[in-house]
Amino acid sequence: MRRVLVWLCVFLLLAQGTVTAADGLPGWAVAPPRPQPDAATLARLRDGEILVEAERGDDGGGRGFVQAWFAGDPGAAWQRLQDCPTNLAFISGLEDCELLSSSTHSAVTRHVLKRAWYLPRREYVFETVRQPVEWLRVRLLSGELRALDGYWRFDPMDGGGYLVTHDIQVRPGFMAPGWWVRRTLERDLPDLLACLRSISEASPSAVTARADAERCPR
Repeated sequence: MRRVLVWLCVFLLLAQGTVTAADGLPGWAVAPPRPQPDAATLARLRDGEILVEAERGDDGGGRGFVQAWFAGDPGAAWQRLQDCPTNLAFISGLEDCELLSSSTHSAVTRHVLKRAWYLPRREYVFETVRQPVEWLRVRLLSGELRALDGYWRFDPMDGGGYLVTHDIQVRPGFMAPGWWVRRTLERDLPDLLACLRSISEASPSAVTARADAERCPR
């Protein structure tokens, strides 16, 4: 019965806003802005540093913005980012991941998240709309979060490799101060990208590869 209700909720939410653009993508799924890091920032990224900014929201949520340079071809990280079994390896606290539907340009996924023993378990369903292998957008459909909205970009860089950019806005489904959400994003987002880079074998050096692997959830 619970599974039927989840599917019904997903169907009704997808039925809203099904207006599509000329390229077949939903109207809300516009390409995220291309990042323009300056020379100093690019140098830090090429050295393997993962850069993060986070801010608190007035509504009990927060926003995080994180960037990292990945070596090689973006295909490996792109595939792992959207693979449910691999999600369990690099998303801290993720207990279950189920792909409910998928096509070339979109997917609907269910996550069950338990971040710490003192936090409640949260189940939620979200939609991903993507333009392979360039960008993807994410929005919440249903579940025990109050808000989830964000994007990923994969941009080739001069001299090889590519820049991965992740921007996310979230409001947890329980009462939490904005400063706590900001600090959580500030701590967890760099670990997320480091582990994704590690399992994609895209770290820029052997030293960075060891450090990235150590940041994966245990």
